[in-house]
Amino acid sequence: IWYALCGFLAVPHARLPARSLVVIGLALQAVAFAYYTKFPVSETDAPILWRATPDAYDGVAAILLGSLEGQIVARLEAARYYMLDLFVLGGVWIDTLGTMLLGMALLKTGFLGGGLSVKRYGILAATGLGVASVYYLLRPFLDPEKPTQVLVLSVAGYAHRFGGALFWSALVLAAVGAGWRGARIAAVGRAAFTVYILQSVIGLLLFSNLGFGLFGQLSLSELMVVVLVTWGCFLVAAPYWLRYFRFGPLEWVWRSLTYGARQPLRR
Repeated sequence: IWYALCGFLAVPHARLPARSLVVIGLALQAVAFAYYTKFPVSETDAPILWRATPDAYDGVAAILLGSLEGQIVARLEAARYYMLDLFVLGGVWIDTLGTMLLGMALLKTGFLGGGLSVKRYGILAATGLGVASVYYLLRPFLDPEKPTQVLVLSVAGYAHRFGGALFWSALVLAAVGAGWRGARIAAVGRAAFTVYILQSVIGLLLFSNLGFGLFGQLSLSELMVVVLVTWGCFLVAAPYWLRYFRFGPLEWVWRSLTYGARQPLRR
């Protein structure tokens, strides 16, 4: 939802040159960072489903293993917090828009289209990894109780975020440039909406009272098995589906709604 709403704000900038997009995108990131620093969103005030604190465990378990009505009420409250407290009041829309403009700049420079050499992608990947690593190098030496050091850690966190994004994207594009096609991953990407929703459905069926109610009952290694099996199923199912159909099922529904007419589905 965030991306859809910010997309309306991003589209008018599409004709700007890459340099202008970078300047505006970085300026928005600076504004967002200053806003986050001045008006931080308190996690203690967040709905139980949004808290990552240890004391939230029992409350989350009570919701997921409780009634359907309780789950719906809790998720509506979480959605209100997501859209109002975080997106609007929390300034996330500024951050999201700035990131989108930077992505649009990367597309115009040829980076996202595979327009650079494998060597250059390798250099950018190494640079991104170096920038991202600063956060982990600094974190053990900084005191979270001292405001100045917290600010340094926050800046390092931003560097980690964008450095990590540069590392992974450059690494994948370098691999593609070297001949790797990643057909199965590409197929999952083409059915991303369906896969995204299916992950939530699978999670609810496995871990909530709507299905097997396994919340809190699996070890970390057992959870990793769930992840790998789920991913494996998607990597097998998506290419098979797209062999016979043009889009994923939810992509087809959304496309038909977008154009106001039933779109062709079968190949």
